[in-house]
Amino acid sequence: MLTRGLGSPCLRSSRLAIVCSLLAGIPLLGAAGASPTPEPPRLTSQLPSQPPSQPTAKPASEPAVTTPAKAKSPAPSTTGKRVPQVAFREWTKTREAASPKDDQDQIALGRLTYGRVDLTCDDTKVGESIRALCDALGLNLAMKFDIEFVDDTPVFLELTNVDGLAALEAIIDQGGTNGTWQLRRGILEVGSRTFLSRSNARRSQLYDVSTLVFDVPYVPAGDIAPPDLSMPGARNPTFRPQFTLGPDPEVYRRKAPVELAADLMQAIVNQVEPEAWQPQPEGDGTEGTKGPPPKLSPSSGSRNHGQRNQSTLGDRNFDAGIGPPFVRGKWASMDYYRQGAHLIVSAPDFVHRGIGGYPEPLPVAP
Repeated sequence: MLTRGLGSPCLRSSRLAIVCSLLAGIPLLGAAGASPTPEPPRLTSQLPSQPPSQPTAKPASEPAVTTPAKAKSPAPSTTGKRVPQVAFREWTKTREAASPKDDQDQIALGRLTYGRVDLTCDDTKVGESIRALCDALGLNLAMKFDIEFVDDTPVFLELTNVDGLAALEAIIDQGGTNGTWQLRRGILEVGSRTFLSRSNARRSQLYDVSTLVFDVPYVPAGDIAPPDLSMPGARNPTFRPQFTLGPDPEVYRRKAPVELAADLMQAIVNQVEPEAWQPQPEGDGTEGTKGPPPKLSPSSGSRNHGQRNQSTLGDRNFDAGIGPPFVRGKWASMDYYRQGAHLIVSAPDFVHRGIGGYPEPLPVAP
């Protein structure tokens, strides 16, 4: 039965050889009527090529991924939110064409005054913020940083549709209490007051104060009789120290122009950059204002009876009775010129700005 089921001896030999080759994993090439059989996967091919304790190597085409031990906060940079964002809006006032006679300071002031911008500063430096603003307005810029005006001071601002001057002063205010700005030959200078008041940045200017040193006569209310024209000086329109009104003479003493000029100078010293008029400290290292003070000579006409008080020191005098008023400060000086009633002031531009302001800004020309 077994012999019959397997067929002829030759066929039985061929089938047995195929079965044995499959079990042994060796292809049978000489068996008649049989085709080559692919080699089955070996057990060893399924094992890793490295010991289990070592991590499996990745193909070279696959990039390696490394995970940092601890995430670090980003360092300050000049990208992203730390860059000041300035968007120029418009010129609120323009003119058809420029003229060769245009004053450069008035042109720069016009760009600051008539330019409208949007400004965003999120933890930016003072210098970067001012530079971005000047680039948007087309201004020439000169900056100087020191211990009184620090560049690394962070600026946080969110301004919408403001003029360039307001944006500039908002940035400077966050850079330090001693920082300011001024215009010099068409260049915007930004820095500390000490730097901007250097000797080569000062200029002298005359201020006409004739209308400010005229004392208007006091006229009491009620019925007033005409003045007695027979009195000395009644027909003289120039200054006279006494003025008599009414049938019952009432004398009112009017101040002389030089006295009013001394009061005006004292008000300027107290209100406009007070530090500029302070005495020059010894060993300061900075160059103070030059020029000897006028000579003082007490007289009977002094309001203080010839005695010096707090208004009269070695560097200043506000008592017209003992001599002409003057001031000699570390950054600025001031004298009164009687002929024509003028104040002569030598000071940096930011001090002149506080006394007389700036001229009319020139609109931007295309």
